[in-house]
Amino acid sequence: MMCCRGICCWSFIQSHWETLRWGIAAIISGFLLFVSFVPYEYDLCAYIAIVPLLMMSAYATPSQNFRFGWLSGFLFWLGTLFWLVKVSVLGWILLSAYCALYMGVFLMLTSWWWRRGMIFKNINHPKWLLLTPAIWVGLEYLRGIDFSISRNDN
Repeated sequence: MMCCRGICCWSFIQSHWETLRWGIAAIISGFLLFVSFVPYEYDLCAYIAIVPLLMMSAYATPSQNFRFGWLSGFLFWLGTLFWLVKVSVLGWILLSAYCALYMGVFLMLTSWWWRRGMIFKNINHPKWLLLTPAIWVGLEYLRGIDFSISRNDN
């Protein structure tokens, strides 16, 4: 279908604004997380990087949060694991996609708890302030032990 002076494009943007807005937030968060680590090391970006994602978790559905959290994590890990390209491009993409699952699960869980009322609608509520970092740290711990090898040194 041809757009007549951008009318069709504008109606598409209007009808998909929520999805576009959360997609942009996910891309910005992934980029900010990436530049907060080596080689750029803009440390302050880490403090604001997940704010758009946390705001999204209050308004988007858990499945949307998983998708956009995964997108943000995928972009972050693609940038962070860029050195793997010298070894394997396929391995770089697959490992980035795998590690991104954790950010998707994080946002899905926070959104689920937010929608179920387990976290009150006030973002300054102690449950929100304690549970959200606990979810993040728990998933980071699981990600850290995923590739560990259990050894029995006798």
